[in-house]
Amino acid sequence: MKSFKLRFLPIILTLSTVTFLTILSLLYAKGYRLLVNVSNTGHDIYPTPRIVLRKTGILAVRSIPDSAKVYMNDNLVDITNATLSSLSPGKYNLKVIKEGFEIWQKEVVVFEDLVTDITALLVLKGGGLNPLTNTGVSDFALSKNGEMLAYLTKGEEKPGLWVLQLSDSPLNIFQTNKRVLALDSDKFSYSSGEALFWSPDDQEILVKMNDRGYLLLDTAKPPTQIPIILSRTQDIFNKWENLDLENKLSNAEGLMIPNNIKISAVSANSVWSPDGEKFYLVEKDSEYNIIMVYNFEDPLPIGESRINLTAKFKVDQTPNIFWYSDSKHLIFVTGRTISLVNIDGTNLVELFSGDVIGSKAYSSPSGDKVIILSKFKSDAPENLYTISIR
Repeated sequence: MKSFKLRFLPIILTLSTVTFLTILSLLYAKGYRLLVNVSNTGHDIYPTPRIVLRKTGILAVRSIPDSAKVYMNDNLVDITNATLSSLSPGKYNLKVIKEGFEIWQKEVVVFEDLVTDITALLVLKGGGLNPLTNTGVSDFALSKNGEMLAYLTKGEEKPGLWVLQLSDSPLNIFQTNKRVLALDSDKFSYSSGEALFWSPDDQEILVKMNDRGYLLLDTAKPPTQIPIILSRTQDIFNKWENLDLENKLSNAEGLMIPNNIKISAVSANSVWSPDGEKFYLVEKDSEYNIIMVYNFEDPLPIGESRINLTAKFKVDQTPNIFWYSDSKHLIFVTGRTISLVNIDGTNLVELFSGDVIGSKAYSSPSGDKVIILSKFKSDAPENLYTISIR
């Protein structure tokens, strides 16, 4: 019997070890880790450490731009873009820091057996302000698809209504990606217009003239086209509202938005994001305007919410609101200040403080710049400028 035990003991030990290691490997592959847990009942002078086996989660952190330092609970852990694995489920204070950029900070939640994706949009400290035009601009408006910027100018070689293609090349004062949409003539001085309006399909532009009604232009026709003269705009705005409603209904049905929210989603007050998966509403109570963002990404990213209270302002302090190009941030224009905020209300950062004419601020398609109307001197003409974000 003794010789039998001696002969088979190594085999038994080997099989036990292999089985144990196999089980550990399977548990590791499923996200389990051996963690040291310090328990203290309140009566122990020296807390007793215990080794426990539990599932962990992963935090994937990227930044725009990348190569930023990642801190968790004030401890430097990695450089973006980073995948932080074997994390105990729970809340963490995450900071992303890059020299020359504003600090990005947020409380994030790590879940068992799941990957939480975080993208930190970093904003330049004191981002540069650069001229986009130098000929004088009276008004400007972004197309619904976010790729074209229309503006009225007297100072171009050919005064009138111009369109700047934003997605073709870098934005600078030496524009080669612009075209004249309507030339000034003896009959029609578009450059004297007060305001611009794009149709929901970007096929028409309405120019509000100085006390002389409105001019409707077809964006596909040549610069010498004869506009439609409108003394009243109710019919055209009704037509555009119906087209806008059709677009919103199509989005809402495609995203299978619940009926109780669909009413808000297709209302005249909803403003949809560039990716067509989110919309914001300004909801009112007696004292405040509450900015709510509804997110219907499918699947919804881990840790994010369908309904977000982004900000709350007193009625007389509510900003003008514009979508940022990534559909994950909003641009606020309040008086002389332009700010950027995540749709969940975190990381509100000031982009610019100065003379913002018309309270408009549009993101470039790439998101690296925000376009405003401003001027540096009281006697200088108003022009388009870009604020550099990165």
